[in-house]
Amino acid sequence: MKRLLSLLLTCAFLLGALTACGGGKTEPQTASSSEPASASTAAASAEPASAEPTEVELEPFTASEDFPYPYSEELERDETTGQYLLTLEQALYDYDTMWMLIRDNFADLDAACEAYGLDWQQLWQDGRDGLERVSVGGKVTARQFVSVIDSGVEKFRHAGHLFVMSSSLRESIAEMQDMDNYRGNLGALAANETSERFYRQEGLDSWLMQSQNSSGLSYEEPDGPDEVVQTVNPGVTLGYADGVPYVGMTSFGGWTDNTRNAVRAFLTRQTDMNDLILHIRGNGGGSDREWTQMVQYLTAEPLEWHRLFAMKTGALNLAVNSGYEPLEEQYICYTDDSWRERYPDVPADTFDGMDLVLEGVQQLAPSDHTIGYTGRVWLLVDGSVFSAAESFAYFCKSSGFAALVGTQTKGDGVGGGNPYVMALPYSGLLLYYAPYYGVNLDGTCNGIYGTMPDYETSAATALTDCLVLIRQGG
Repeated sequence: MKRLLSLLLTCAFLLGALTACGGGKTEPQTASSSEPASASTAAASAEPASAEPTEVELEPFTASEDFPYPYSEELERDETTGQYLLTLEQALYDYDTMWMLIRDNFADLDAACEAYGLDWQQLWQDGRDGLERVSVGGKVTARQFVSVIDSGVEKFRHAGHLFVMSSSLRESIAEMQDMDNYRGNLGALAANETSERFYRQEGLDSWLMQSQNSSGLSYEEPDGPDEVVQTVNPGVTLGYADGVPYVGMTSFGGWTDNTRNAVRAFLTRQTDMNDLILHIRGNGGGSDREWTQMVQYLTAEPLEWHRLFAMKTGALNLAVNSGYEPLEEQYICYTDDSWRERYPDVPADTFDGMDLVLEGVQQLAPSDHTIGYTGRVWLLVDGSVFSAAESFAYFCKSSGFAALVGTQTKGDGVGGGNPYVMALPYSGLLLYYAPYYGVNLDGTCNGIYGTMPDYETSAATALTDCLVLIRQGG
């Protein structure tokens, strides 16, 4: 199986490289580099776009010696503003490279375009036209460059975690560079010298506010418990709602030992309670560690859940995860359509365009110190539940651990781990994206449609409505 999978991945990589160099459907003309650090090579792709642009047959960035790391030389700086300046050729080269990498590696691309009425090839062309308009004397400022890219990818509403990385996220991912697995590769890529220089520019994060404010996350101020026992950082509220124990968690990021200990101490006192309410409305994610450990502390029995997802074998995905070998060890890998036997409710064409289908069957066993909680668990959700918080919502629905009350979640919690990092060759600007096309067990894309609650109600009044359900016996 492993030899067959490795052969298929190698063939897919070679085919993808050939396609990127001129075959396949027509797309906006793309920049690439036969001499990795040469702006003159990129200039060949920077001619004004024609009415029917065609792809230039040049060696792509993926074939350079530096890939997936950006080129090391420093860009010119504006003496007045301190911003970096890209030549128009460099800006177009980075921009075209971004779209080629998105096309070949970003799994949710087609599904997001269908869901949001987007034409990614037109977006690609629009951005090229935009860079040419803002260039002055053949130069594009870093702010203009970032704004053009940001205004294009923000239209995907963070589907598949696709967005330009902020400085704080870059620093957070860079901290993983000493890890042994693919997370170490992600950390090293985020920490590269070219990107670090680019992200030192004053005000860079403010250039991304458009994306941050229009990510598609919806949030209504929710109702809360009538009795608050304790509030611990970050955003964890412990208390009671009409006598029912309540744990509110607005983030799974930044938890400390103090946070975890406070949550466990509170849960320990609820062992004999008939109902427990967990609130994750407004929770945009963080780490799966926080919710998995909480579940293991609560549950009396092992809980099983299934994840079904697919991937593209683009050059960047292969470079980050070294041929996906760790995935073979953790998941069932399908190189044909035999997955359909286990998931007959998932439409047969769900993974068209993907190269590899993976299934994760995981058990969460009780921890050594479990309280063995046997009462009912209720999970309050809304349209901003995303990433690791979505993983928790999906887990509860898949395993039956908790009943979901509220509105449809934002999603993007079904896959094989962290989103990946994309570094553009000249600027070093970083983009985040998920290489996984994760589906709900009805075949809908989790990264776009999220998880439907068991009891659909207003997100703002989900707690009140949940208490009604409890009084009515569920």
